[in-house]
Amino acid sequence: MSGPAALPDDASAALPRAARAGPPAALSAGVTYVRLCYRGQRKGTAKVLRVEHGDEVGAAVPGRLVVAALAAEGVDAARFGAAWYHEGLDGYLALREEDIIPRGHHQREGVDVELSENVEWTARAVSRLAASRGDDRPETGYFGVGIVRGKTASNHGILWRSAYQLGAAFIFTIGARYDSAKEGAVDTYGCARAVPCFHYDDWAAFAKSAPFGAPLVGVETGGEPLDTFEHPPCAVYLLGSEDSGIPPAALAAMHHTVSIPAARGASYNVAVAGSLVMYDRFAKRARGAPEE
Repeated sequence: MSGPAALPDDASAALPRAARAGPPAALSAGVTYVRLCYRGQRKGTAKVLRVEHGDEVGAAVPGRLVVAALAAEGVDAARFGAAWYHEGLDGYLALREEDIIPRGHHQREGVDVELSENVEWTARAVSRLAASRGDDRPETGYFGVGIVRGKTASNHGILWRSAYQLGAAFIFTIGARYDSAKEGAVDTYGCARAVPCFHYDDWAAFAKSAPFGAPLVGVETGGEPLDTFEHPPCAVYLLGSEDSGIPPAALAAMHHTVSIPAARGASYNVAVAGSLVMYDRFAKRARGAPEE
């Protein structure tokens, strides 16, 4: 679980008017606000759920009501574990129905809840896919690659063409900062005929849609050197933006992190970095392929 979540300056914009009006004289008797985000998502973009309850709740809310609110929101409890922020401990605790959760967090009538993909869920998904492969079928796998908060359409186009040439199943963007409606102009090779592109408005939309059994691999300095990295059969590769890299919150959500060695500075153009990682995967799998 990630460390304590500081409240960003712009977080109040995501809260209902009643919650951002400043410290209340007394906690509302019948309502608690749950600020819900996925691990890797900025708190300022979290979704706020309104939990109504009886007057008997007082200054704390039962965990069962928060669990019920997450279920009503459609959270996949098998895939994502929930934790609530304990201000006194300055950290997150696993959410349980029997919990009694203080609801005056940061002088607001609310509770911060973070969703993280269960490690066991990913491991089971990978194992299930491996077990379903008969001995008479070669291991194939697939991968996708994308940029979080990409700044330029040209880099998106270059990455798309490399993805097409090196065997990607799909590419994607998360919170792109350019006009995605113009992507037809950057797909000069017609890559969309074989490699679709998916656009996600934010990290939460991506986290809920990440494919089954495909670990997230971040490409960032400080990770395992690419030359020794063993690519998972199925994987989703994430690249950071041109100016700020992978956001720290998103980096914490990665299952693996790899870095690309360099003779001089280790900062590569984002499309070049993605192309190098895809080529490394392509070359290693080609060397390991059985002879006909």
